[in-house]
Amino acid sequence: MRCSRKAARLIPWLLGLMLLGPAALFAAFMLLVRTLREAPPQPVAQPLRSGGVDVSPASVTAGGSPVPVTVTYTVGPGGIARGGGVRLRPGKVMRFGDEGWRLCMQWANGWGHLQRRHPGRPDFLDVTTSRGGVELRVSLMERASDRTQLMWFKRKLLQKLGVKLDPIDPRDGFLENEKVTVAVDGEALSEGDTIEFTLGRGGGLTPPHSSMQTDIALEIDREGNGEFLLEEAVPSLSATGGEPARFEVVAPTIAVPGGRVKVLVRCLDERGLLAPGFSGRLLVSADRALEVPPTVVMPEGNDGTAWFMARVSGPGTARLAVRDGGGLLEGLSNPVACMKSPFLLLWGDMHTHSLVSDGTQEPWFLYHRARDLMGWDFTAVSDHDTWSLGEERDRSPLEFGFMMREADRHYSPGGFVTLRSFEWTHHVLGHRTVLFGPAAEPVFLPHDDDRYSTPELLFDALQGRDVLVVPHHPAWKTHAGEMRFDFGSPDNGFQRLAEVYSRHGNSEFYGCPRPMSHVGKMEGTRGRVVRAVLGRARGATCATRWRRATGWASSPEATSTSWAWTRAALPGTDTGAA
Repeated sequence: MRCSRKAARLIPWLLGLMLLGPAALFAAFMLLVRTLREAPPQPVAQPLRSGGVDVSPASVTAGGSPVPVTVTYTVGPGGIARGGGVRLRPGKVMRFGDEGWRLCMQWANGWGHLQRRHPGRPDFLDVTTSRGGVELRVSLMERASDRTQLMWFKRKLLQKLGVKLDPIDPRDGFLENEKVTVAVDGEALSEGDTIEFTLGRGGGLTPPHSSMQTDIALEIDREGNGEFLLEEAVPSLSATGGEPARFEVVAPTIAVPGGRVKVLVRCLDERGLLAPGFSGRLLVSADRALEVPPTVVMPEGNDGTAWFMARVSGPGTARLAVRDGGGLLEGLSNPVACMKSPFLLLWGDMHTHSLVSDGTQEPWFLYHRARDLMGWDFTAVSDHDTWSLGEERDRSPLEFGFMMREADRHYSPGGFVTLRSFEWTHHVLGHRTVLFGPAAEPVFLPHDDDRYSTPELLFDALQGRDVLVVPHHPAWKTHAGEMRFDFGSPDNGFQRLAEVYSRHGNSEFYGCPRPMSHVGKMEGTRGRVVRAVLGRARGATCATRWRRATGWASSPEATSTSWAWTRAALPGTDTGAA
């Protein structure tokens, strides 16, 4: 008995010791990590032509070994005064047209984090100038992305604890912290002098794992008054596929006899990335239902693609085969059903994001990728209404107008369909893509506006418009628990389609294979600890929720979606479908 009592007395002490470490770490985090504060927003303004910028090499292999990259800035007329400077920021420049340009953060672009402490390691930054007597003072935040995320996490934690903080756009803070600033001391720089940035001197610059195009943007303070203006010369640094390994042949799924169809050939490396290194003559053959040219040329300087036309000569199921002249590379298309049909099976993506919110590329590139690099028939660039939970800066009228204009600019009747859209992004009640029909006037209805803050209010505001609303991520288990997805009234008439799978994972039901869960994807000890704290995801299947909420499974509209728009826009046989 005596031992049992002593053991009982020790339990609180043991628990206290166990909690001491986490409590100390939490206290250190709260005391030592700064809270992310508002940074100056990037202006939309006309760029300044103050010199020239060159990047060498302009392209590296995605997933390959680190390679040093040199960025050379040649000073323009007027020079740079003593006390002036240059800022370098790999990212993207958004060109709004007549309104001006803006430097944007390219979230998670995959390039290495520049550092100044370890010359022999990858991503070491070295800065030199051609002018003697000039001293360059280089300033950058080491591990800027990681440290800014800690600051952002502290901000989120304080908001969860009820601390009132002024709304900011966190992208401004990330962007400002990741800039490299070079101040000019000693003598001034004159026209023709150069500043050379070597990204990865010695150990090389770590390339992204996947294909990526990044702008090398410079901001110039010529007068030394602290006003940095965006340089008009903006070269790009690309990570592309490696050695060609095979061809991918993309053809329409359904083709009508007597018509003509477009066929796309994509040259890929062993990891499935576009490989722009191949050029030459391709040998083409097909089954009897299709007539194809015997050869097609993939020109030099291409992006790894080639197009050709095929004639549908008769009914049947056909495939197309492509190989290079030496027989080293080859590819076989998907089956093509050659038959008379009132319908076409079209392919595309209705849920992509650009630099306007949290994507990595400009809207125009996503349309180019869908149409020219993937061979799709349609796409929608549906950027978030706000960028982040708790950061209430909506898309500006300039940004929303730009999104809609870009969709209209890339729309090609009979060839490629673009859907004007945005995403209503409520992190508790659910995410929804709002797609406007061809004749509908787009309207911006952000979830943080009290007039549109619930699904029912959103649907009320959309009444009378030709709109399709697509709920997605219904089984997302967030860091704070389940997203309590609200499908809204089954009578709203807008939700005739649900997205249950995306690049983030599966959303069929909680606990499904390959779940959509940032928590579930955490690796190692960190993942095990977080999952142990949050517990396993539980709940009814989202498919059941969807059926009960909408009656969708028994509805005659169960297969009626926005394909009606694309079918109307792509009539006949010469569709250019892929």
